[in-house]
Amino acid sequence: MAVWQAILLGLIQGITSFLPVSSSGHLNLMSSILGIQDSVNYMMLIFLHLGAVLGVFCAFRKDISNLFKAFFGIFRQLLENLLEWRKSFQDPENVYYKKLVSTNYARFSVLMMISLSVTFVTALFLRPLCNALSGNLLLNGMGFLFTALLLFVCSFTPSLVKGPKEAKYLDAIIIGLFQGFSAVPGISLIGMTIAAGFLCGLTRKFIIKYAYIMMIPVLLGGALFEVGSLLAAGTMVYWVPCLTGMAVATAVGAVLIGRVRKYITIRNCRLFAGYCTALGLVSVLMYLF
Repeated sequence: MAVWQAILLGLIQGITSFLPVSSSGHLNLMSSILGIQDSVNYMMLIFLHLGAVLGVFCAFRKDISNLFKAFFGIFRQLLENLLEWRKSFQDPENVYYKKLVSTNYARFSVLMMISLSVTFVTALFLRPLCNALSGNLLLNGMGFLFTALLLFVCSFTPSLVKGPKEAKYLDAIIIGLFQGFSAVPGISLIGMTIAAGFLCGLTRKFIIKYAYIMMIPVLLGGALFEVGSLLAAGTMVYWVPCLTGMAVATAVGAVLIGRVRKYITIRNCRLFAGYCTALGLVSVLMYLF
């Protein structure tokens, strides 16, 4: 792979990662146009996804820090409650238990862990299919069309009223299930999270933050899982193009993430659906002809 190709793919990743239009679908389509081998392209995808993860870290470092503190704070409060329970045997009238999930960030962290667990199981189930059809433009096109369908459906959501406090654990399960579908090329991780969140009635501000921050564990976990399999299979790593593409994706994503997220609204979901439909049809036609 040439460095200029890596730069081009990095630009595409940085621009599309934070919109509900499937960056992996764009990269597969462009790789097919450029004639990049599937094994090389797959390794490059991993590095580009890592670049997107770094971009999210840069943009949401404060929220991520608060989520970590809240999540580990739950375990601290659990330990304190266990000590109170032990004390109850000696002095049952002076026992005070603390609520484990007492803040919005604490609840947010629990919701994300539930979604992540469901995403992992769903993606693991779909992984054999994705590996068998890696680089297949027909699957890529069907993924785009599936993303378009869900974005179009969610654009008719009547009201968005749930923040972290009002969101249910069932909402987190539904979001995790939708996110798991993004293991299929052409199905957008952001698009699935946005669609599921809007359909569950989550507020726009909350679901956008949910979607972007969830990119970190989902993409990072998927990248580490896949890179191990590729290295075990003896796939060569072209370090200069891969690191170049990752750096470009990180830089472009960090600059654009704050600007593009304002365009993610219920009304604009129909525009994104139309865009994904067009790319889906292009992918299918390229496969057929």
